Amino acid sequence: MSSRPAIPLDAWSAAIRGSFGAWIATYGVIQPKEGELQPVTLNILQERFIEVAAWCLANNKPIRLILLKPRQRGCSTISVGFMRWWMQRFRARGCVIGSQYKDVDSLWKILNVYHDNDTFNWSNPGKINERKAVWENGSSIEWATAKNKNAGRSGTFQGLICTEAARWENDGKAAAAAVLSGILKCVGNNAKTFIILESTGAGPVGPFYEKWNAAVDFEDFKAGKEGNGFIRIFAGFQEFPEVSGG
Repeated sequence: MSSRPAIPLDAWSAAIRGSFGAWIATYGVIQPKEGELQPVTLNILQERFIEVAAWCLANNKPIRLILLKPRQRGCSTISVGFMRWWMQRFRARGCVIGSQYKDVDSLWKILNVYHDNDTFNWSNPGKINERKAVWENGSSIEWATAKNKNAGRSGTFQGLICTEAARWENDGKAAAAAVLSGILKCVGNNAKTFIILESTGAGPVGPFYEKWNAAVDFEDFKAGKEGNGFIRIFAGFQEFPEVSGG
């Protein structure tokens, strides 16, 4: 599924290890709900994600992204792919959390597809079971649900994905704001960390909505306007072609 240009192997390997965009465009594989495995074909939302994450990493900024996602446009695909690349690239501890088991399970399946079909020769193999992923470099990912008000609070993470964060309260998690606040505090504010808050919209109320409003656009962030530290990423339906890969 991948092809390598005619450049020295060491240079090629360094490029893939050093660039999430290069890795996912060359080695990323997805499993559509219907159909065969296929390479990731990046869309506008995913390209924006890659641009922002790469800039933050290159400029030693903590990666803090908040994504308001249209349905079925690859938001979770790019978020989980980034976490998987990060764990192979750096020694880190990560967590994936959602309000319901099915939300986390959906992301865990994406992680498994990436892992099982990645043909790049990483130097640190890993394995994934039902509740945890581990790699030989010491990296690991665990998962949790917001139904546990103390979810993740006993840990220290360098990577975090909160999926469908705008819907935690709607899903019956009365302490959604406290759960979100608590797990965000588990990630330090140093440069080699990332937090991804992703969700479809759920109305103008709640902690996700508040964080979205306090975040800034990428161009403003680069100009020094940091807001609450999060960078907004969004793409409207009109920005996608009728058939969108990834």
